[in-house]
Amino acid sequence: MARSRLGLRAAGLCALVLGLMGISASAAQALPEWTYLTPGGELKNMGDLLPEVQFSPDSPEMTFLFTTKGGTKVAISCTGISAAGIKLREGGKSTEGTVKFTGCITKLNGVTSANCEPRAGTEKGVIKTRVILLLIVLHEGQPAVLEEPETGQELAKIELSELCSIGETISLEGHGLWKDCEGKFKEHLVTHLWSPLLPTTYKAMGVSAAFDGSFFVKLVGAHVGLRWAGLPD
Repeated sequence: MARSRLGLRAAGLCALVLGLMGISASAAQALPEWTYLTPGGELKNMGDLLPEVQFSPDSPEMTFLFTTKGGTKVAISCTGISAAGIKLREGGKSTEGTVKFTGCITKLNGVTSANCEPRAGTEKGVIKTRVILLLIVLHEGQPAVLEEPETGQELAKIELSELCSIGETISLEGHGLWKDCEGKFKEHLVTHLWSPLLPTTYKAMGVSAAFDGSFFVKLVGAHVGLRWAGLPD
């Protein structure tokens, strides 16, 4: 699976604790399964259960931050986040799916720019990712979730407008590396709280970019209320 890699500190309940380091592919294999507890308390692997996950915001805003090569400070902030089609499966992986950000605005040097408001087709204030995959990895001894594009390097193409002073689109590349910011990755809970593990793993318009924010993750559909974790204790 040759793909790209994602992530800053988190607002709300979370805070950044680690610096930028490499990811061990061999270590990733030491963390092979999503697990859950049956109503009777029996520990099981996800296997063919395929529960769908859903995201919801914890922090008031989730923000992509970068400075263009021309020196313009860009902050794209969104108030909503949701997932579509992402299901947990065997091997600590997920099925293919997408993430959608809503309520998004763009500030250039601290000033909101109507001309640079993100959009997805006719939907204003929206950012949609490419098809992505999730994978449990071990990073410097800490379990985490790697988010990466199914193919290529681009996670999302953020559409703006032809009047936007920094360009009509922003190519967001890289990967997301998410931790359970309450330190409960291996604890079986109905809802987990994820935030970036590393300060900077994105690129936007060819320069380093970061993500600031945190969000809740839970199972939905037929598996609402199921207690789940990334690893058995």
